[in-house]
Amino acid sequence: YAQLGTTAPTHESVEGTPIQNAFRRSLNLAKVQPEDTFISLGGDSLSYVQLGMELERHLGYLPKHWEQIAIADLEKLTPQHQDYAPIETSVFLRAVSISAVVAGHAGLFSGIDGGSTLLLLIAGANLARFQSQALFQGRFLQPIASLLKNLLVPYSVISVAYLAWKRDPDFSVIFMFSNFVSPFVNAIFPVWFIDLLVQMIVGISILFSVRSIRNFARVAPWKFGLGLVALGVLTNRLIPFVWNTEALFNRLPHTLGWVFMFGWAVQFASDRSRRIVTSGVLSVIALLLLGVQDPQMWWLLLGGNLLLWLPEIAIPRLVKSPIQVLSAAAYYIYLTHMIFIHAVIHTIGDLPWVSEIVALSGGVLIWLGLRSLQQWWTKRSSDRGVELSGAGI
Repeated sequence: YAQLGTTAPTHESVEGTPIQNAFRRSLNLAKVQPEDTFISLGGDSLSYVQLGMELERHLGYLPKHWEQIAIADLEKLTPQHQDYAPIETSVFLRAVSISAVVAGHAGLFSGIDGGSTLLLLIAGANLARFQSQALFQGRFLQPIASLLKNLLVPYSVISVAYLAWKRDPDFSVIFMFSNFVSPFVNAIFPVWFIDLLVQMIVGISILFSVRSIRNFARVAPWKFGLGLVALGVLTNRLIPFVWNTEALFNRLPHTLGWVFMFGWAVQFASDRSRRIVTSGVLSVIALLLLGVQDPQMWWLLLGGNLLLWLPEIAIPRLVKSPIQVLSAAAYYIYLTHMIFIHAVIHTIGDLPWVSEIVALSGGVLIWLGLRSLQQWWTKRSSDRGVELSGAGI
């Protein structure tokens, strides 16, 4: 600023408006512009819920499609207050699904397997929602960059620390291919769902590096999604003839990739006729591949159709915040819940309710702690940049 011949900015102008600050905190950015949107800033499903909570505290509600609205336009909205507030169905279902996953592993309920499968479908829908524009434009590395920042860093820190403590350098865990080699599903590590999620995101990103595929997906995103679903169904049916993965519980890209891609198709089912077709195809495929006796089928059938036909659910404001917190922290809960369950069992015994509460609370606390650390580091870097600018460096 000294070089430009202007005065240094005031504290107020550096801090920005409440909504600008919410964007900066949630996305760990030093600076945002009035014309920026959540999607243009590279937001993803993990930061979406967090920022949504902050906006709702400021506005009293969440505008429809707020992720596409410029910060300057959000700041013009008039705050409101409602006793019953709508919550996005995807946010609600993510909280329900992760709670069910923990409950199943804690031994609280039996016969509820399938929450992870619905989480995979929601992840596919979120990739389409938040990263499709970057993929259509050929920026296929953006989802991988988001993956590195939000998924791989906490996974690496926690998994490597655990393996070091156990003195077990399991490279399948470190490099996230354990679902290809390990049948264990109730261990602290490996975490098959996170391995599969990373593999699917990387695979789709690489697919979009091919221009012809990218162009087709941009012109017909819904048909593209259904096409990949069909490819996923073929691999699910054909590959077992040469490679039987039942011992690995079939938790691999060729067996569950169709679920992830159904999320893409659900997201782009933009009118009534497409929703009817998507709902019918989902119901038939889930029934044929999984069967009525498999709880996964019911999770997909009910959850997928709710996402298609009921984008929002009105719930009392009193319970909305806890649901949003569980949804925002879902990844960290999934990553750490077996650690907390094992800790409870080895300290006070096999108490499923205690394990459920401790695992959910522990994951939320880790999420809050890491979020605070990220925000502190971003603010520190931003303040340091301001000091250097003020000194003319």
